[in-house]
Amino acid sequence: MPDELVWEILLRLPPKTLARFKSVCRAWLAIISSPSFICMHLRQSASRNECEPSFLIAAHTFCDMRSMPKTWNPEVPFYHWQEAGKGNASLVSTMDLPGDSGFAHCPLHCDGLVLLPTETKLYVFNPGTGDVLNLPDGQKNCGYAQAPGLGLDLGTNTYKVAQFFYRSVYYYKRTYNAGMEVFTIGGHGSCWRTVEDPPYPVIMPQEPAYFKGSLSWHIERELLQTPLQGFLRFDLEEENFKADVPLLENVVVIPGAGHFI
Repeated sequence: MPDELVWEILLRLPPKTLARFKSVCRAWLAIISSPSFICMHLRQSASRNECEPSFLIAAHTFCDMRSMPKTWNPEVPFYHWQEAGKGNASLVSTMDLPGDSGFAHCPLHCDGLVLLPTETKLYVFNPGTGDVLNLPDGQKNCGYAQAPGLGLDLGTNTYKVAQFFYRSVYYYKRTYNAGMEVFTIGGHGSCWRTVEDPPYPVIMPQEPAYFKGSLSWHIERELLQTPLQGFLRFDLEEENFKADVPLLENVVVIPGAGHFI
């Protein structure tokens, strides 16, 4: 069978089937694992779903440090809801958190991958295959809050987790020492890399917004000598902060919501 035909057939298969087919032969493993195939498979799946919008629902009580749940459930079930399915949600997969993970915080997503932060760990979950990646420990944040983000590096078609952290922070003095670290999923070495220090502090806890290869955090005005209202943008391909990010005025920021008005 020609390689072009094998490629076209594999493009039309669901993720769970592709995960099994990686074991068929080395040639299929190379095709399915290639960034170009993953990108095309994602586009093909998106084009099929354009006429039938769907949602991935994480049915779990998440903790945002402002309201602690009375009980802790280690299971995080994910449901798929589609309007064409007459309003019924079907169970896609269930993620079991280890006992030392602590409470789960609000998940983030990019192209079907889910980043699930907990009190002690960061997990990347693929609901389509059921695979879970337990990220290694990175830099220790001096506070209890987190501000990790998940996005796609448009240059290499690889997914990256970027985490803002404070080495020290004193609100009453308006002083801080902050850093940024990056983890490439499937990258060589599979470890965190510390990049350039961010030029501004950010609000924590916070779920950054992903858009076209960049992650954006709300700037923490209370830590600046001259308060500014705006966003700190981190380019996932260049792994640096863009100095041309406009600092917006007359903006109402909703902390932790990932939105602005």
